[in-house]
Amino acid sequence: MWQPRKRKTGLPPGSVIFTGNKKVEKIQIHYLQYNQDHFEDNALDNHSEIIVQESAEHIVDWYDIRGLHDDKLIEQLGKTFKIHSLVLEDVVDTEQRPKYEEF
Repeated sequence: MWQPRKRKTGLPPGSVIFTGNKKVEKIQIHYLQYNQDHFEDNALDNHSEIIVQESAEHIVDWYDIRGLHDDKLIEQLGKTFKIHSLVLEDVVDTEQRPKYEEF
């Protein structure tokens, strides 16, 4: 079903507003952790299950969020991972062109 797109006109910079069409009903969060000897893929049900920790044993810890339409979840993830609100704004803006920013 078609849904009208949200607009950010008049909102302050850093407003986390999903601008696309909702394509999935349930947001899926996949957590990948691996190194040369180990691979683990877990599905998480919600933000509260996300654990942020330093790991010398794993080369990569990766969170794959499938479905960005829950603005509140994206804001919570931003707080958890200390991601600036301007970056989060770009993440949920489906019209934003891909880009690389080094922090």
